[in-house]
Amino acid sequence: MAIKIYSSADRRRVDAYTIQQQGISSIELMERAGKQCAYWIMSNYSRSHSIFIFCGKGNNGGDGWVIARYLAREDYKVTVYHPFLPEHFSDDALTNYRRVLNMPNVTVSYLSDPAQLPFFGSDDVIVDALLGSGLNQPVKGLLADVISYLNQSDAIKIAIDIPSGLPGEAIWGDESPIFNAHYTLTFQFPFFSFLFPENHRHVGQWFLIDIGLLTTLPTTCVYIESKDIALKNRSPYTYKNEWGHALLLAGSKGMMGAAVLAATACIRTGCGLVTVHVPAHGGTIVQTAVPEAITSYDSHADVLTNLPTLNRYTALGIGPGLGTAEATHLLIKKTLETASIPMVIDADALNILAQHPDWLALLPPHTILTPHPGEFDRLFGKSTNSWDRFQKQIEVAQKYSVIVVLKGHHTSIALPDGSCYFNSTGNPGMATAGCGDVLTGMTLSLLAQGYAPYQAALYAVYLHGLAGDIAAHEMGFEALVASDIIKTIGKAFAHIRNSSTK
Repeated sequence: MAIKIYSSADRRRVDAYTIQQQGISSIELMERAGKQCAYWIMSNYSRSHSIFIFCGKGNNGGDGWVIARYLAREDYKVTVYHPFLPEHFSDDALTNYRRVLNMPNVTVSYLSDPAQLPFFGSDDVIVDALLGSGLNQPVKGLLADVISYLNQSDAIKIAIDIPSGLPGEAIWGDESPIFNAHYTLTFQFPFFSFLFPENHRHVGQWFLIDIGLLTTLPTTCVYIESKDIALKNRSPYTYKNEWGHALLLAGSKGMMGAAVLAATACIRTGCGLVTVHVPAHGGTIVQTAVPEAITSYDSHADVLTNLPTLNRYTALGIGPGLGTAEATHLLIKKTLETASIPMVIDADALNILAQHPDWLALLPPHTILTPHPGEFDRLFGKSTNSWDRFQKQIEVAQKYSVIVVLKGHHTSIALPDGSCYFNSTGNPGMATAGCGDVLTGMTLSLLAQGYAPYQAALYAVYLHGLAGDIAAHEMGFEALVASDIIKTIGKAFAHIRNSSTK
């Protein structure tokens, strides 16, 4: 089952629904949460580490008290600080606070001033259980001072559910005090805010902690895993025409490498036939570098100006290395007006489209657009931050009935029905020239093979990131180049198929 992504409000509904359906109390659910977080801490840190837990007045603080109790039972040295008096605690937090009092190995201290806090060593573990996800404004006062003090420490920092001060569905400015965790232990579903680059320094590496929450409540957003990829099976008697004929419009003088990368990726992803339409002077390059591809020559030597007849192709890709010559603008318009086959648009084709915003209305339904943030902003206007851009992405997909693949660490795929998928594969080594061209070729390949446009987009993004992860494992981030991703596409397919049989 796919990992759902819920808003903070919906997460509370999931908690309430689980409590009701399983016939348990809220404090029993809190016990599960704290217990599993304590087990994670114990599995990663020995008793040689001093544990400092900061508990707030709400249920997030209650989780912290449960963690303290389980760690103390296993002879960890635990100190708990609470910046609120017990009379302000939630009922469940108060109950768990009382359970910790007078336990051996636990020191409980009321915190009224950060000056009371000790120096934390680099081997100490700080556990943040101050605030949950219900924030609607930045933290102020004593809690802000405490968070700022903790952030200055070199200690190992772990946030429970969400770093204190971080909203679940927004991005706040640098002036907002937010706990900077090395690790965040969250309950079964990632928060939206975990998925955007501005928040990485707060969230660190996050882990999903299973506490038995029921996931039947609907949501429009999903975090993609390998089990969400349903590949087609191939008959022993199949032949190339059954696996599609892709047409790639790519390349210009000095940018033929993009056409080569996209074409090679298209073939490696399983397409039966690939035709690459290139400027006349680029034909020899493609024929030499990609002998498996058919080469179609444009009448212009350096840029693309002509649209081939489309009736022999099952999908169309346009954009890699295309350039932005005036004659190519006309080619883009003609393509949008003419094409009735599934299509993926990338790179310079998007940049040209951004110069003619009225052409957006010409996009055939379920066309796939694959912009990076800069291309997206040129197309649809500047965004304040990644959350703002994500909201706009969903609106655009619905308005134009297209699929928008917004590339990044957690690439998001917005569909015309308002749903959105976030990718779980990929790595920093893929931030290098040509990786987007590889994704275009992979997406085109799956479109040509008859996958539905939303499947082609989701599967290509996941496989692309997975191939990049395999390549990075073999050679490291720094040495990774786009062609390495192409070389590991086969291993990515094998990984998916092996996963589906387990």
